[in-house]
Amino acid sequence: MLSLLQAGDLVSPVFMRFLAPYGLETVILGEDLDHDALPVLRAKLLFKLRASKPNGRNLLDAMLEAEVALRAEGDERDILIQPVYADGEPAEDEIARPSRQKKSSSS
Repeated sequence: MLSLLQAGDLVSPVFMRFLAPYGLETVILGEDLDHDALPVLRAKLLFKLRASKPNGRNLLDAMLEAEVALRAEGDERDILIQPVYADGEPAEDEIARPSRQKKSSSS
């Protein structure tokens, strides 16, 4: 697992490449646990105040590409993204992958 600094060096440019044209100014990365108690990275994406609402497809594409960059370096953590405007108001709902729990087979 990469350090937070190493992970940030990988994923921040990905988010900026995908989302700066839509008003992304800053990426704040932190470590957390998801609802299954698995380690994840939490990316708070700060958009300009007057930016239009981020497109969900662009957010998802950016998240998936950032995860690809992590996995290329051997880091299997998922990324949860929290898009907000510079004043702290949510720009979009938090986006995360669905639970990874295995489905139980019925006999």
